[in-house]
Amino acid sequence: MWNGITGGLRGQTDAFRIILEETMKPPSQGTAITQPPRITSIDALRGFVMFMMIFVNDLAGAGKIVPDWMVHFSDRHRGGSGMTFVDLVFPAFLFIVGMSVPLAFGGRMAKGQSVWKTLGHVAFRTMSLLFIGILMVHETPDTAVLGWSGAWWCVLMYLSAIAAFCSISPRPSAPASRGNVWRIVSLCMRLAGLAALVWLAIAFRGAKGQRIITLAPFSLNTDWYGILGLIGWAYLVTAIVFLVFRGHRTAILGCMTLLMCLFVADKKGAFEGFWLSKIVGIGETLGSQGAIAVGGLLLGSILTAADMTP
Repeated sequence: MWNGITGGLRGQTDAFRIILEETMKPPSQGTAITQPPRITSIDALRGFVMFMMIFVNDLAGAGKIVPDWMVHFSDRHRGGSGMTFVDLVFPAFLFIVGMSVPLAFGGRMAKGQSVWKTLGHVAFRTMSLLFIGILMVHETPDTAVLGWSGAWWCVLMYLSAIAAFCSISPRPSAPASRGNVWRIVSLCMRLAGLAALVWLAIAFRGAKGQRIITLAPFSLNTDWYGILGLIGWAYLVTAIVFLVFRGHRTAILGCMTLLMCLFVADKKGAFEGFWLSKIVGIGETLGSQGAIAVGGLLLGSILTAADMTP
């Protein structure tokens, strides 16, 4: 099930920063500076998974010096199904995404933000993850067909992605005028980064003339959204479940069960020919991976519930 997924874990650290940015933001101007409450178990699991990402990215492919049980099951094992602890890194990451949703969105709701504004935030974050995921899948353009260095295309793509999601905040003690200047600079960097990403997507050319975006007629190559795209879909599913049911843990558990059923139904061909299956995998991407993230949401809702806090 995880073949082709767990091997593409590069870029997850940036995705984690994008998704969980709300929990790390400094207080806005005019608000009291207080440290947000921390849940030690979430921080501990997050640190462990981030460490394992480094291992998977850099050490698991070091060759035979790494034993079979410390690499992805599909890399050396032939026949049958199975997994090693390395194969648990991606689902563990999805689980942490779900655990962090009630922390991030709970703060927004506590400040009185409307559901529609929160949905707009979710939609923008999801589309950003999907788009950058698609770009990362196509990170090797053909220099001869492109007409300029494919390596430079790749470098510009990552720099533009950093600029598009860069948030520059002044120190809380800085005067308001300086804060306004930095906010304008941050906005300009984001707009420039987004514009550059769109231009790079249009300019992309593969060895056989493949394109990411075709203008006439308009089309977007979504054969695979990449690892960030998978995270984006799971994030979307989890955010919708949270916004609909909030802290109703029984309902969240029911949603997780229904998402698991989607995976079984898809394997039996229930969604064959369905229009949504042409856009995203209903069983694996929305169902199985969505269920893992919603499972994290369930645990996060339990940890942050009023009847569970001292």
